[in-house]
Amino acid sequence: MSARDAQIATTTVLASSLAGDELPPVAPLYNLLDWMMGLVLAASAIFVGWLVTLRRVVRQRTRELQEELDRRERAESALRASEHKYRLLVDNLAQGIWHIDQDARTTFANPAMAAMLGYNAEEMAGRPLFDFMDARGVELATRYFEARKDGVTERHDFEFLRKDGSRIYTSIETGPLLDEKGDFTGAIAGVQDVTALRATTEALRHSEANLHTLIESTDDIIALRNRTGEVVVSNGSFARLYHALFD
Repeated sequence: MSARDAQIATTTVLASSLAGDELPPVAPLYNLLDWMMGLVLAASAIFVGWLVTLRRVVRQRTRELQEELDRRERAESALRASEHKYRLLVDNLAQGIWHIDQDARTTFANPAMAAMLGYNAEEMAGRPLFDFMDARGVELATRYFEARKDGVTERHDFEFLRKDGSRIYTSIETGPLLDEKGDFTGAIAGVQDVTALRATTEALRHSEANLHTLIESTDDIIALRNRTGEVVVSNGSFARLYHALFD
């Protein structure tokens, strides 16, 4: 029986009952109830099947999400461990590490870098690179910073001013920092204090100059040969003797 037939049969039974007429045969009504019961059972079966499928899908998706969360947690944990090791390494380096942003402001300075300039890391944070040098240094640093923007990596010597106003001579190896698009975001530098080395070099140069003056001022004949017998140091007295003997 179709839904339309069931509707007609039901309407007929109700109308006859209200009018006091003889009721029509009840077979159509039984057929209607059977049809409706079958419809309810079929709908229930479909609904139960849908619930079972939905539950299975939800469980599967929940497992996938949990696995993804576990993977992310492991990755984040590994990243945190790596960052911690990197920070320990950087913080314990004897060499200064200095990060600046695209506006030449300090974003990071390790303890060695800060101590080199007489500050602590918190005092340096956010301050422009140019705060730590004299006017001549600002001129040079501006040119170097423009080179970083052009992607140039280089090594050079540089003179900074310490917090107490004293000068510190450094050797710097520096390069640009770029984002994933290749845009300039700042620069990073490794800074080595060479003040003592520079003083030693200057003292050695001064000593050599004094020795040369002493050698040249004496009438004694002085000559120094290397292992192959080649004269590497001599004075005027030796040169005059040599020319007198061999010219």
